[in-house]
Amino acid sequence: MFLRALALLILLCLASVALSAYFGAEILAALGAILAQLKIIGAKLSAVSSRTVLLWLKAQGINFARIEIGKRWLTRSPPTGRNRDRPASFWC
Repeated sequence: MFLRALALLILLCLASVALSAYFGAEILAALGAILAQLKIIGAKLSAVSSRTVLLWLKAQGINFARIEIGKRWLTRSPPTGRNRDRPASFWC
């Protein structure tokens, strides 16, 4: 839910900048939506302990590494031609 709120905040920020650049300073509704999303994110972050956030980040990092390293290992190509004499780190 936090990521969805953060993604919505980023989207609204981009829309606010674009509308402000196009129409001028008359677009205040976007600013109100941004402030509302900041309030929601602030409330969610204050309700969660820092230890929980760190554990969640650790779990996300482990899952990302496991998936990406697996994909990289499966999709790598063996050395051919002039790459045969190079160490494996050049073609991984």
